[in-house]
Amino acid sequence: MTDKSKKERIYAAVLELFKGGKNIKDIKVSDIADRAGIGKGSIYLHFTSKDDVIVEAAKYFFDTWLKPFEKYEVDNNKNFKDLVMEFIDIHIDLINEYMNFFNPQGGSDYINVFNSNTLPGTIEVVRNSRLRYLDIVEKVLKAGEVQNKVSYVNRYSVNVVAQSIMLMIKYIHFKDILKEEKHYSEDECKQLTYDMILRVCK
Repeated sequence: MTDKSKKERIYAAVLELFKGGKNIKDIKVSDIADRAGIGKGSIYLHFTSKDDVIVEAAKYFFDTWLKPFEKYEVDNNKNFKDLVMEFIDIHIDLINEYMNFFNPQGGSDYINVFNSNTLPGTIEVVRNSRLRYLDIVEKVLKAGEVQNKVSYVNRYSVNVVAQSIMLMIKYIHFKDILKEEKHYSEDECKQLTYDMILRVCK
């Protein structure tokens, strides 16, 4: 097994332990090793401490999550609505792939776990990852500005749009367990999000 694949198994083990309800403080190196199916000593060949493992697992998770967004090239010549819909579709594809990471019925939301007050290193990872994501959201909105679809693009509007997209994505995937009188389709959710962007950034 290569060092890279061994590390990936270790990161996956950390995430699985979180998903099982383990708290960062309660996880032991032996728990990680057992879940990864490797010896405890192998972990110390690659990491200096349990905290180091968890911080690196956080980086791996967020780098994986952000990769499709960072690959996405915003085409200013493409219709702004089409750009927004494509951008939302990246979220939908990702949450389909990583459904278990966010399911509110199946343990903690990993973003919240890594953003807890237990490890300064993971808090920094979450902060930096969020800034990277907001930069991408801003690029999408700036395309709308170029096309005169929106005119108010700053950190406030970018934050509101980012939060709204994430709430909408979670709704699409978990609406079946929500006790709502009305359920919106995926297309309706995407249209509502686009309309919200136009209002927030008008």
